[in-house]
Amino acid sequence: MKRQGIIKIHIVTILLLSFILSISCGSDNDTAEIGSGSEAAVTTAVENTDGEIEFIADNLPELDYEGTEINWLCGDYNDAYYDDIWAENLNGSLVNDSIFNARRAVEERLNITLNVERYQFVWAELSEYNAMVKSIVLSGDSTYDALVGYTLVPLIIEGGYFMNLADNEYLELDMPWWNQSANELMPDQGNIQFITGDATLSLIKHSLCMFFNQDLLDSYQITENLYDVVRAGDWTLDYMERLITDTYSDLNGNQQYDKDDRYGLTFGDTNKYRMLPAAMNVDMYTKTSDGYELTFISERTNDVFTRLQELVNNNVNVRVAASDQSNDEVIDSFGGNKTSSIFVSGNAMFSASLIGDAAAILENSTFTLGMIPFPKYDENQDDYYTAAQRFAHIYIPATAEDSDRSGAVIEAWASECYRSVMPTYFETNLKTRYATDSDMAEMFDLLRANLCVEFGTVFYSQLGLNCDTFKNLSNSSWNFASETEKLRTSTEAQLEVLTAALNSWQND
Repeated sequence: MKRQGIIKIHIVTILLLSFILSISCGSDNDTAEIGSGSEAAVTTAVENTDGEIEFIADNLPELDYEGTEINWLCGDYNDAYYDDIWAENLNGSLVNDSIFNARRAVEERLNITLNVERYQFVWAELSEYNAMVKSIVLSGDSTYDALVGYTLVPLIIEGGYFMNLADNEYLELDMPWWNQSANELMPDQGNIQFITGDATLSLIKHSLCMFFNQDLLDSYQITENLYDVVRAGDWTLDYMERLITDTYSDLNGNQQYDKDDRYGLTFGDTNKYRMLPAAMNVDMYTKTSDGYELTFISERTNDVFTRLQELVNNNVNVRVAASDQSNDEVIDSFGGNKTSSIFVSGNAMFSASLIGDAAAILENSTFTLGMIPFPKYDENQDDYYTAAQRFAHIYIPATAEDSDRSGAVIEAWASECYRSVMPTYFETNLKTRYATDSDMAEMFDLLRANLCVEFGTVFYSQLGLNCDTFKNLSNSSWNFASETEKLRTSTEAQLEVLTAALNSWQND
């Protein structure tokens, strides 16, 4: 794979997924024990290069922490993270119960009691969250063994607040439950400040995908199997534009483009635009031997931006994304996210949305739903990619009582979630009323395998040019070449300061 800083992990086959589900879910009973027992907790099935089923075990030794209480602090921005890592009781919901049973399995395996304290906040309170974590560390408070939740970028940059996860005795960051592009993000690979992956559902739930209405495709007599199109590598912007041609219809007859009409494509809200650079294989910042260089301003990025800008603003079959998330063109989804009400009502063929929006779409619609990646920019793009609108960062604070013990718990939790929680999430949330369940399994793994964590997304608040630049797609008069050139000098200066700050404490 050509993309900077990404390692392509295995793609689980349909046979494999069925096998994992058979060993992890146990039965159709909603409260079946999932992943109980230490032996079950350390094995998970993968497919080797010969197509044979084999097992990968985490490499944790037998550990006994003698009933120690382990405390995690969850920075639960917009209620987006806590429910993905904590379940108080069994309640009959398979995902909730798999999270509960994962915790119990880890507790039994390591002889610990795991507690997660929830700190809820919204955007206006973000600085207070950072200040609270900073105060905890500066005061020497050793209460928390790990921090899980919203990004703590200002503290990463300032340095000294978190343990180096690359040096942890028990964390094995090359295992498939850890996202490799996140691991490779820091300029110095010998010092990793945060990790993410299957230890939290937030990474996959917040990732961009393309939902489609199979019933509407059928009504337009579109006979292509879109899953086969994806497999063949032919799913591109051109291909999608051909499918949505002449799909617009003025359903309410008022001769205005509005939410009550039919469209070929919707985006829900403008936050979906910020994930398009990754989907289009745009390298905002490219890693060098001592940091990063700005590569966002390029002929290709200009072509990608103007192509999408034309699609969004000048194609009558496409509804421009809602900029105000409180309006009636969106419906509430999960974790403060929104999805397109036009699509949910059955009046759009495609919608760029988040994987986790499937639950809200299925709950509020009646049509047969399908899910594929966002299309490639063109046939020259080497693969399909996706990125997350947001995701939970996992840190070990510098004041943790025993950082290696913290790492052991995190590693045990992540491997257990990879084996049991993630397959259960797929089974219960992504196989109901889909076009074909077997195709969906393949698409789900494709999206997981090609999920990018990028420098220009993680550090977007520190850089003038970042993923949010693509939110300007909705402005038909915004000129990419001239507007980004205005920000070149200031962004390069910001990048120099940022990389210098990261390198200064990493190399101490």
